[in-house]
Amino acid sequence: MRTLSWSAVHRLLDAAKGDRLEALFVVAATIGARQGEILGLRWSHVDLEAGTVQIAGALQRISKDATPPKHAIVLSD
Repeated sequence: MRTLSWSAVHRLLDAAKGDRLEALFVVAATIGARQGEILGLRWSHVDLEAGTVQIAGALQRISKDATPPKHAIVLSD
């Protein structure tokens, strides 16, 4: 697995400052989750007091013709 150096992480977070997705970049750079897991996060998975994030699912792209799994939450265009 390729990871960013600390220097690259700092440059990424500096570049993301003020962006509407800044929090997404911070989470991505700090918790080591996969892209789909990060995009599947909900506020109910975050405990700011305890400083924890629970990975409880993932966002996954499927074709329009595919039948989603029973547990899937389907977002339409």
